[in-house]
Amino acid sequence: MKQSVSIGNKKVIEQRYLQLQMLAEHIKQMQLQLQQLDAQVGELTQTHQALSEFAEVEQGSDILVALAGGIFTKAKLGDSKEIIVNIGGRTAITKTIPAVQDMLSEQISEIRKAEVEMTKQLQTLAVQAEQIQEELASMA
Repeated sequence: MKQSVSIGNKKVIEQRYLQLQMLAEHIKQMQLQLQQLDAQVGELTQTHQALSEFAEVEQGSDILVALAGGIFTKAKLGDSKEIIVNIGGRTAITKTIPAVQDMLSEQISEIRKAEVEMTKQLQTLAVQAEQIQEELASMA
């Protein structure tokens, strides 16, 4: 009789250990997603700041225009009050710099909200993992 109990206990331990591994993997993936979101916020913030600086450049000024990663050409600035924004689907529209900055601020806000929600989920998963670890320790 004792052997069947220990076999059942062994199966429970294996199941809980598998759950713990799956939780650990999920936590790892969510942490990676949070890092990616944080990097995205950094890029958006940097773009917001660059737009502020760009708005101060006078019309007719010599500027460098990026053609591709690390490849530039010289140009003269025409209108620095409006910029062209890609909105997807091979469509671009003209917007004022403040309008684009507002759009970027909204995107940053939305990402920050997502980060808060993901952090809450991470905390819940961490608590679950800790409970499983305690359960496994008590079974050992």
